[in-house]
Amino acid sequence: MLKAATRAFAVVGKELLVVLRRPSALATLVVGPVVILAVFGLSYTGQPPIRAMLVVPAASGLPTDARAYDLNQPGVLQIVGTQSTLASARQALAAGDADIIVAAPDNAVQQLLHGKQVAIQIEYDTVNPYQHAVISRLAEPLAARVNEKIVGQIVAMAGSQVSSSNKPDPNLIAAPTRAETRDLAPTEPKLIAFYGVAVLALIVQHLGLTLGALSMNGDRRLGMLALLRVAPISALELITGKYVAFVILTGAITGALVMLMTRAMGVPMLAPVGSVTALLLLLILASVGLGLVLSLVTSSESQVIQLALLALLASVFFGGLAIDLSQFAPPLQAAAQFLPVTEATRLGQDLFLRGVATEPWRFGALAAMAAGLTIVALVLLRQELMRRR
Repeated sequence: MLKAATRAFAVVGKELLVVLRRPSALATLVVGPVVILAVFGLSYTGQPPIRAMLVVPAASGLPTDARAYDLNQPGVLQIVGTQSTLASARQALAAGDADIIVAAPDNAVQQLLHGKQVAIQIEYDTVNPYQHAVISRLAEPLAARVNEKIVGQIVAMAGSQVSSSNKPDPNLIAAPTRAETRDLAPTEPKLIAFYGVAVLALIVQHLGLTLGALSMNGDRRLGMLALLRVAPISALELITGKYVAFVILTGAITGALVMLMTRAMGVPMLAPVGSVTALLLLLILASVGLGLVLSLVTSSESQVIQLALLALLASVFFGGLAIDLSQFAPPLQAAAQFLPVTEATRLGQDLFLRGVATEPWRFGALAAMAAGLTIVALVLLRQELMRRR
């Protein structure tokens, strides 16, 4: 029994020494996840307030000062201003200056005096189910505040301008308005559709990254890189061959996943097939390039696997899958743009659920990542081959 325990503890000591003698591996295993969690905790700022734009027509007689409609919820709702027309408010919504429009009619009092209930129009444009739920919750108190101003106007007129023949119906005074909510997005916000696209981008990135990372380390372990000293193949030809192979493999799997999403899960794909294909191709190229770079800056297969897992962890936290990037501090939002999955997620949600890229510059960002990582991988591979020669 004592000998068995001694042998077991000898193995324990051996494994501990192996890890402690490789500080880089220890740092990757321990420091990497701790840093990611620390950055997550320090940079998380919470859900930003919903920005509301009010439409108060000049002929309505309602207050045009945005402060008159404030709900005193500074961390939840922010009244960003008032407009006199619905068209100008929609322009602010399309430009991203507002999240919700609350529009009062220009003849609310006259409608009430004629026995008609007033419709307060509420519009927003989102495919995010979480944001949809938050906006829907705030729509009612916003409409109630406009309702309050309309009732106040009726009460002010009751003693002087309203005759007995055109006094409003008491039932209308009790409920003078109704809220008509409208989402301008072409698809209804659904969890499976919205997050399914994000999961697709994450899977494609991790698959391409892993293939690129393990391939180069496999060549190194098998001695293939040493053979390139006499082989009639250049670093550019080697990189090109790997890219083509991994694009074919990852592209086939990605195509199957897209078919599964659209046919079996009911996720809409409103954009042309060419736009979606271009997005996924750029994502695959950038992911494979990142994997090749990681493999060329490490010396062992275990290290590159650890870095790939750290990249996956960072992508889950900061790629827009688990939490929307708007809930993080601006410096982290900027840093997260260097993850291929971040650009692909936003583009994918637009292309699949809107049919058009609202931020087309993200195509350029993905293309720049793919080109830049390819150049870095080519330079690193040439340097390694020169060292071996």
